[in-house]
Amino acid sequence: TDTNTTYSAGDFKLDDLDSPDDNTDLDFSTSAHGLVPKCTDTGNFLKGDGTWAAAGGGFNSVQTFTSSTTWSRPSGVTKVNVFVVGGGGGGGGANTAYGGACGGGGGTSIKYGLDVSGIGSSTITIGAAGSAGGAPSAGGAGGASSWDDTTNTYTGNGGGGGGSNAGDVTGGSGGTASGGTLNVTGQAGVGTWNHPTSGGSPLLFGLGGAKKNPGNGSTNPGTGYGAGGGGGISNAAHAVGTAGTAGIVVVEEYK
Repeated sequence: TDTNTTYSAGDFKLDDLDSPDDNTDLDFSTSAHGLVPKCTDTGNFLKGDGTWAAAGGGFNSVQTFTSSTTWSRPSGVTKVNVFVVGGGGGGGGANTAYGGACGGGGGTSIKYGLDVSGIGSSTITIGAAGSAGGAPSAGGAGGASSWDDTTNTYTGNGGGGGGSNAGDVTGGSGGTASGGTLNVTGQAGVGTWNHPTSGGSPLLFGLGGAKKNPGNGSTNPGTGYGAGGGGGISNAAHAVGTAGTAGIVVVEEYK
């Protein structure tokens, strides 16, 4: 310690008493208790070793797919949550005095926290809506939706079509699901032959259609995605069932 010399501003800097300069490489680790270096990048944060780094983690973006295509990983994204819903089954048509049964909802597969740091793209398939049953005929089954990156596959299968014949007014079965962290079978369609009933709904994004009592004179289609269609009712104007709705894939993206 020099107690006899007077120093003025600019003679030395606190970060380098021996040879004044503009150091930026000091750190404050367990073995080197230097000063915090000056800020060189206001967009980043200072690490414990005195270096600057970009902030990690956090929500980045979301992509919604309603037609088959390819997902491409955005720059910097490392993890995703994937939601896959199959198409809803169509409602069955009425047969003389017997109303048609409702279609089943699509299955839902959800994958949480998929590491995509080594995955550049994935094939997205969207399940088609189940067709409406004529008078009289059963409704068509919905198609399967999926995410397939060649390593991981998550599938939401389509709901079954509603029945039509007097001896078979069984509601369409709910679509199954596989591969995800959570796999939920869609709600089955209701098959009561001539009473108010509803189409099956998926876990997410859709609501099944309704078949009203013949006295109400109408049917309601499903809404959203993966919803089962309503069955036809036993009058000429509304004997045809209503179609299901197509599936969907939603990808939440995180850095």
